[in-house]
Amino acid sequence: MTQNLKSFSFLVFSQVVMAAGFSLSFPFLAVYLNTHRDISMSFIGIFLALSVFFTSFAQILGGEISDRIGRKQVMQIALFIRAVSILIIAYVIKERGSVALIMLSHMVGIFFGSFFRPAANSWVADSAAPNERVRAYGLLRIGINLGWALGPALGGFMAQSSYALMFFYTFLANIACVFIIGIFVDNTVAISTVKREKMSFKSMGQVLKHEKFMRFCVAIFTMAIVMSQLIVSSSLYCVKHLKFTEVDVGILFSLNGAIVVGLQYYVSKLLEKIKITSGLAIGAFLSAVGYFLFGFSFCFSIAVIAVIIFTFGELAVSPGIHAMTANLADENHKGRFMGVEGLFYQLGYSFGILIGTNSIQFLSPHFKPAPWVIISLISLVSAYLFYKLGFRLTRVENGLQEDKVNYEIEEPKAINS
Repeated sequence: MTQNLKSFSFLVFSQVVMAAGFSLSFPFLAVYLNTHRDISMSFIGIFLALSVFFTSFAQILGGEISDRIGRKQVMQIALFIRAVSILIIAYVIKERGSVALIMLSHMVGIFFGSFFRPAANSWVADSAAPNERVRAYGLLRIGINLGWALGPALGGFMAQSSYALMFFYTFLANIACVFIIGIFVDNTVAISTVKREKMSFKSMGQVLKHEKFMRFCVAIFTMAIVMSQLIVSSSLYCVKHLKFTEVDVGILFSLNGAIVVGLQYYVSKLLEKIKITSGLAIGAFLSAVGYFLFGFSFCFSIAVIAVIIFTFGELAVSPGIHAMTANLADENHKGRFMGVEGLFYQLGYSFGILIGTNSIQFLSPHFKPAPWVIISLISLVSAYLFYKLGFRLTRVENGLQEDKVNYEIEEPKAINS
């Protein structure tokens, strides 16, 4: 990692800028469509779920392309196209134009924007040793959550005056990241070997034969259902059923980001001493407890405690997922493995949005915490799957150093006559 430390630092900084811009506006998109354009929560949930489902396959394309043309180039292309789509959304909101155009621009933006994640994660995998990756991805996550600590609180205030301006600032943030990565982040690997391969679904499908990785992807799918609740479902639940204001929602999001910024490095450093799967199981269990309590947050202070608990779960889960993927990946196809991991994550994420928004609309009127009881049970399933996977992996795959082997030749013992 030391030889790429400068580039890594700027990659982390780009995550700060990008996340601040994203969290300034997108957590409030569902609220805008529901409260200002009279779109039903169930329709919003279906739209967002389909958007994420549609973009799930972009994860594979982004990973494959990054194996061929380089991580840096893919990150820049993804950010530029997403920036243009966000600028269109800002303009349409300002002119109170077609909701259909907002939705179309959103889908195009997140499809091509999804190329960024596998490329960035592969860049880190190229730069860090197996036992360093939890900490490296933890630092990357600190950058993301520093942005989350800055963006939502400001967005909550801006939502009361100008949604269009919120999205315009998000556009500027993405454009800034294009230049930051272009100037300060280097490519990490030679791509001559991989780029000669013909890109096909058959070659990409070879990953599906990796038994350990496929078991891991099933666990990722269930955990993504849980993690998808933070942005869309929780904001809708807070506004519609807990009667919190948009400012309150922004404070909760910022609290989540602030905890990660303050503690992610120390938690990641601590997790390096145990198996990655153990950290993932602990994180999934804490998420179950936190979201269960969130369902019963009949006052703001209880919601704060719930957010703190499930954020500690995120501290273990998010860097662990990427580190495990990198450790299980074929050396020449890290982008491909990251893409498949992203596919399962995004599929789970889209399914989670569908579960969350529809259960809030149809179950919460009868039993308010019902959606969060369901999410908690799914999180407990994830914890069990991660725990069981740990028995199938080698020490190196599970983020530990290899056992030291004594290769010294013993002196022949004297034979007593």
